[in-house]
Amino acid sequence: MVYVFLADGCEEIEALCPVDVLRRAGIEVKTVGVTGNTVTGSHNIEIKADIAISDAVFENLEGIILPGGMPGTLNLEKDETVQKFIDFADKNNLLIGAICAAPSILGHKGILRDKNDFEKIFVEIRNQLGTERFKNFHSHFSKIEYTTGGEKRHLTFDDVVYGPNYEPVMELVAKYDLSPTFVCESAGTQAEDAKKMKDYYLSLI
Repeated sequence: MVYVFLADGCEEIEALCPVDVLRRAGIEVKTVGVTGNTVTGSHNIEIKADIAISDAVFENLEGIILPGGMPGTLNLEKDETVQKFIDFADKNNLLIGAICAAPSILGHKGILRDKNDFEKIFVEIRNQLGTERFKNFHSHFSKIEYTTGGEKRHLTFDDVVYGPNYEPVMELVAKYDLSPTFVCESAGTQAEDAKKMKDYYLSLI
C-alpha cells in the first residue's frame, strides 16, 4: 500500500499524477485526507480523499507520497500523524516520494543530510523504475530559499546559505554512468550554473 497524503493547499497535479501512474501500474494506492475528507488544492480544485488520516495504518505500508504546493506542504509538516508516517517510512527504508516543496519537510527532519542520503534516492529510483528509466531520468535543479511561508525564491549557485549543492548529485551521475536531463532553475544564471554542473560532471569522468 502506498499513501498519498493530501492537505489543503496542495499542488493538485503533484497529488493526483502519482495516484494515476501507480494505479495504472497495478500498485495499491490510497489518498489520505490530512486536513479533511475533502481538501482544496492550491488552484481551488476539490479532491475527495479515499480515507481520513485517522484511518491510515502502518500495516502493509510500502511507501508514502508528499505532494508539494503551498500552503499544502506546511499543512503536511505540522500534522503529527504525517510526521509519524515519515518517521516510520524512513526507519523501515520504505519509499518516500516528496515532490517540489515537500522535500523541505525531510530537510527539516534531517533525513536529507549528505551524499549518502541522495544516493539512497538514486538507488530507490533504479529499484522502482528500472535501470533504463534510472539512466535517463529528468530533473529540475536549483538552490531554493525556504521560509516559514514555504518556498520564497530560487537562488544561484553562488549563494551559500541554502542548498542543495549540485556536486554530490553530479558525483552520483558519474558513479552510476547516467545520462539524465537537468533543467537548471537558478535565478537569472540558468546558463552559467548549468555549465558549472556540466563542467564538474565532465571533470569526474
